[in-house]
Order: sequence, then C-alpha cells, then structure tokens
Amino acid sequence: MDDKYALVNDQPIVTDANGFFEVEIPIGNHRLTIYKNGHTFANDGKWPTIDDGLLYYEQDYDAIQFIDETKLKVIGRVVGGTTEADKKAGMELAVNNIGKARLKFTSEAGAGCYTTTVDTDSQTGEYTIELPPLRFVVTDKDGGLSPVLDNPGVFWAPTNPFNVLDLSVFHPLLNLDETVTRNVVAQLTINADAETVIIDIDGDITNTTAEITGLYATVLIQTKEYMVELDSDDGITNTSQTIDDYQEDLHVDYHHQYDLIYRSDAVFTVSAENGDAFKGDKSATFRGKDTKVKINLEKTPFIYPVFTKGKIYSAKIDVYEKYYNLDIDAPLSEDSVPVNDAIAIIDNNIANPSYAELALPGGTGIYTFMAGEPNIIADADNPELGFTQVFNMVIETGGRSFQWEPLSFGDSYYRAYVFGSQTIEGSDFVTQAPDIVTHILRDPPGSNSFAFIEKDTEISHNSSWNLAGNVHGSMQLQTSLGTKFSTGLVFSTATEVKNTLT
Repeated sequence: MDDKYALVNDQPIVTDANGFFEVEIPIGNHRLTIYKNGHTFANDGKWPTIDDGLLYYEQDYDAIQFIDETKLKVIGRVVGGTTEADKKAGMELAVNNIGKARLKFTSEAGAGCYTTTVDTDSQTGEYTIELPPLRFVVTDKDGGLSPVLDNPGVFWAPTNPFNVLDLSVFHPLLNLDETVTRNVVAQLTINADAETVIIDIDGDITNTTAEITGLYATVLIQTKEYMVELDSDDGITNTSQTIDDYQEDLHVDYHHQYDLIYRSDAVFTVSAENGDAFKGDKSATFRGKDTKVKINLEKTPFIYPVFTKGKIYSAKIDVYEKYYNLDIDAPLSEDSVPVNDAIAIIDNNIANPSYAELALPGGTGIYTFMAGEPNIIADADNPELGFTQVFNMVIETGGRSFQWEPLSFGDSYYRAYVFGSQTIEGSDFVTQAPDIVTHILRDPPGSNSFAFIEKDTEISHNSSWNLAGNVHGSMQLQTSLGTKFSTGLVFSTATEVKNTLT
C-alpha cells in the first residue's frame, strides 16, 4: 500500500491458497498494489485501473480482482532417439523423424479452467508455447497416454511418459546460444550504379557494398567473396547465391524446456573391425605325424566359426535405433539414429577373460579379446552345440536391455569352436621364487677399512628369459580284432579294422 508492504503483525499480507486476501486501509487517498516475484499483472498490479491506482478510501470494497498476465515461454520437441534429443532446443536444429504431434496442456487448478494445444513442427519436431504460471497435466489432443502422431499404424512409447508440468514455481528466464555452420541460399539485390547489394538470408537482411567490374559484381559474404553475373539491361540485378559454410549465431530465450523423447528398440550389429562378417579364422590347419591338412573355412566352413587359442581378435559393435515418419511433408521417411548412451555387457566364453563392459559413445565401439580355452565336451542332447563356446552380449540403453541373438538356427546365440591346447586343471598357477642375493659387501683388510653403498645410488640388473613351449600329442592304437573305433580331437573319423589272418 502506497508502495510499501501492507503488514499484519509486522508480516507482509499475502494471498491464501485460493488467491484471496484482506487488508485494512485508512481513510484517505491510497494506492493498492500487489506483487509476486517473476509475475506480471495488468495495470502494473494497481487497483483501481484508473488514476494510476490512486483512490480515496472511505468504504469497504470486495471482489477486487488483480489479473495475472504472466506468460512463461516453454520450448521442447517430440523426436526419436538420443541424437536429436541432444541437440539444443528452440533453434530448429532437430529433425522430425517420427511425425507431428499435438500436445494438450490442461491446468490442474479450476477443474481445467485453462486448456490449450500446440502442434510440433513438421520438419524439426519442435514447439514453442506461452503458458500462465500454473500446474499443467500434459496429454495428447485426445487425452491419451502418448502423443497422437500422423503416422498411421505406427505407435511409439515415450521413455519419459506424460507427467505434470509445474510452472507455478519461479522460473527465471534462461537462454541458449549456438553457432552453426551450414550451406544457405542468399537472395541478392545488386545495384550496379550505386555499387551496393542487399543480402537476404532467411529474412536476415544485410546492406553492404559490391565491387563492380564490367558485367560482374564481387560480393563479400562473411569471409568469402562471390562473383555474381549482372543483368546487362538493368541497373538492378535480383539473383540467388549458394553460400557454403555459412556461420550463424543462434539464440533463444525461454523459461522451461519440456521434451518427449521416444526410444524404439535398439538394433545392433557385430562385425569385423573392417566391416566384414565377424567369423574368426579364415583357415584351420590339422597336423598328423606325417601329414598336414589345411582347410579353407571361407569355402568349406564348419557349422560355427573357428578361433585359435591365444590369438587376438577384434569386433566392431554398432548400435542404432530406427524411426519412421510417414507424414506427407516429412523431412525423411526413415531414420537410423546412433545410440549415444549404450553400454555393451559382454560374457564371451571364447575369450580370456570372458567378462567385459564396453561404453559405446556415438553408438559404436571396438571390442578386442584374446581367444581362451577350447571346449572338449560333447552335447548329447544337442550334438550340433557340442565343443562350442558361447559369445553372449547384452546392450543396455535408455533404461532397457537387448540380448544379442544373431543366429536363426540352434539356440540363436553366437557360438564358435576354439582350437588349441587345454590347460590341465591345477597347473595354471605361479609360485614365487626364493629371494636372490645380488650384492655382498665385505670390508677390506684393516681395522679402519670398510665397504659401503652410498644412499641414492642406482644399480641396474638386466635379466632375460627365453621360454619355449611345445604342444605334443600322441595316440597309441592297440588293434582288437573286429573292433570299430574313432580318432580325432573335436572332429572324429570312424575307423574299421578287420582280421584277415587265416
């Protein structure tokens, strides 16, 4: 009151939960004003609206209304995947890869007394709306649980479902800035007589000079010069010019950002580091006492790939999500979006060690491992799975998990044979050797003679070890008349011996 706080018991008078208040005003000319941080009221919050709010008070007044005209700017987008979600909002940088959505904002207060809708942009998926400082329930235009997209037959589930948008608390004005580089088309209006040019880039107008040489004008746009041909019969030339690598400073002010980011099921591929199929060795060699057999695994592959114990292999993992926009004016109909938050949880029994976790920034990563122990156990129930090791992987992204099951046969897991020797159980340990004496100091003759090593003296020893390993296998056969037997490791060959003695 009169530009000072109206007090009750030395405390400022405030409205109650329903917006009502009561204040005692002395008889005389006074000005009544209301104030709330971050809010704008009609007539600057003064009552009455005439005479700058100055009134001679000599009676009671009720039903006085102050109109809150505050509007908060809300920006956001409805798009698919983390790539579009990570772009700064409100600058038309995103690509609408799932179709237009219509969002409905209904106030909680007053039984939904304030309701409005907004459509996302068909090209960017972004929207901008100004709302009063209330709590809003956000739904689609029909009140459902997800936005209604103009994609017939396609349903998307948002990772962050609709919830209450609380604008009732104080929201300061925020801002975003970004410098982008893109190719643009500039509309040029060149006045050859005045040697001037008007440059129009998406409505951004610049007036500058042009250097005229004959029927050509040289125009400087940012740091590049462009030579433009002039009309020979007119002093004014209207033309367009493509500007490469045009740098543009973008800015947006807003109070709150509300996004709905959709996540489809992750799709991931595992390949060799060069992009070829991930299938281990290209050949396998079998040696006997007097024989050597090399098999081209590319021409005559086994059921599953082959890896060699102790050999290093690398696999390239790519994770992406597919989105579809079936709108008539869609910027694209299909979008494969790399996943930025994926983690590969690996349990690879082909490898040693078998467990690994691999972050996949940008949706891709290289997993390198050394092949470990072979499996020499047959599977009686599923013979085709015998002697194989399993490479299992789970991709975690967007709070969900996806199992790698690349094969259309068997149990669908990636399986492989590991060739090599198998460590005898109990022999894979290391024993610490006894301490080795490297120097012995002896005092020379004489009662006052002694030997010493001075502090901070550096002493170096070079030792080398030459370890040679050999894997040798032998098989002793004892012939029993009329008996059939099998020989081989992993793959066996049936042999029949007959008695021909008479």
